[in-house]
Amino acid sequence: MVKKDHMKKAPKRPSFSVITVSSSRYQSFQEGREYTDESGDRALEYLEESGFEFNSRYIVPDDPGEIRESMIRTLHKDESQIVVLIGGTGVAEKDVTIETVAPLFDKTLTNFPSLFTLLSYAKVGSDVVISRSTAGIVGRNLVFCLPGSPEAVQLAVQKIIVPQARHLLHHLREPS
Repeated sequence: MVKKDHMKKAPKRPSFSVITVSSSRYQSFQEGREYTDESGDRALEYLEESGFEFNSRYIVPDDPGEIRESMIRTLHKDESQIVVLIGGTGVAEKDVTIETVAPLFDKTLTNFPSLFTLLSYAKVGSDVVISRSTAGIVGRNLVFCLPGSPEAVQLAVQKIIVPQARHLLHHLREPS
């Protein structure tokens, strides 16, 4: 009953931005070559279909400065309430999204990685250990760091972000 009451007061059309972290796609973009971003496309599609308002979209290389700058831009200049970063969450040396973004969190949504891992395990089994994810709060905004796999993005957006984002945003906007 309480969540139902909160949902009545929650933002109806929260704004969101998508940031894809991929050096290869970024290079193609910079050189004017064609590229695909299926994961970013899926996030955009699922969030819009669920009534969220598209704000901005960026492609950045696997570079901490570029990742940080794009995230700050989406929160402050674009005024997005939700930022979804896709890619750079694996275990390779170049995967620096979590190490770059997590220090900016005011609070960490500590159960997000656990739930995402549980749901992912049901789909991909023990391969889930290769992937990392995290989520947190910056100011009064939500930030999600997801793996680059289109299936992982679909899972996180449909099963966690869409069902919980409005409720979380409601709590972040409650008076002190």
